[in-house]
Amino acid sequence: MSFTAPRRVLRRRRLTQVGALGAGLALLLTACGGGSEPAESSSSTPAGSSSSSAEATTPSPSGESSPTTSPSGSVGSTAAAGSSGSGGAYVPASAEGPAQNVPKPEMPAVMKEETQEGAEAAVEYFWDAMYYAERTGDVEVYRESYSQYCEFCSLTSSSMEQIYDDGGWFTGTSPRNQSMILRPSANGYIGTLLVDSQSATGYLASGDVAPGSETPAEEKMPWIVELSFDATRGVWTVDEMSYEGSR
Repeated sequence: MSFTAPRRVLRRRRLTQVGALGAGLALLLTACGGGSEPAESSSSTPAGSSSSSAEATTPSPSGESSPTTSPSGSVGSTAAAGSSGSGGAYVPASAEGPAQNVPKPEMPAVMKEETQEGAEAAVEYFWDAMYYAERTGDVEVYRESYSQYCEFCSLTSSSMEQIYDDGGWFTGTSPRNQSMILRPSANGYIGTLLVDSQSATGYLASGDVAPGSETPAEEKMPWIVELSFDATRGVWTVDEMSYEGSR
């Protein structure tokens, strides 16, 4: 059964300001006056997330499927051995300049399977792709991870691209999923995530710290994700990603 997203009319709701997941998001929200407005969920909100170190089961999506929790792990798990730039050793971003030779993520083959395992892999790949874009300004891979319905995704993509075009850059490390719980929805899956991130900073071309771009390390930040299977491309994509914390 295909869970291709319908050609729905996007409804809008306010995204609570995100002071997390890297300086890119903080700088984006500062530039936009405090928040973006992603598409409203067309599914009911899932039950709250809980951490688990057990292996997640991967049943085929159906209305009878039970929620699963993915094990904790680095969101950067799909990064390939290759890298951007000259192909040399990876050099993290710092106050001295942007990251160099950032490992480029590769789309997992399981993302092309209409299973819950495929949907979970799509969430992990989304964060990998976003992190890569935030460290390089190359948003092509990131844009492949989400659909036209994700306004938050489009906004962050355009912002990161523009900031690097202007000579700026970001520091920080890849976030980590503490837990992931997915439930079947009308279009595919809807899920709750708890994500850890380290401190990060955004810099202007001058080398000065971008106003409002410094973000502290935070743990178990709640996010809501919606996914559908794109039958045309034959792959799972993110339709919405929204921060549900109090900041």
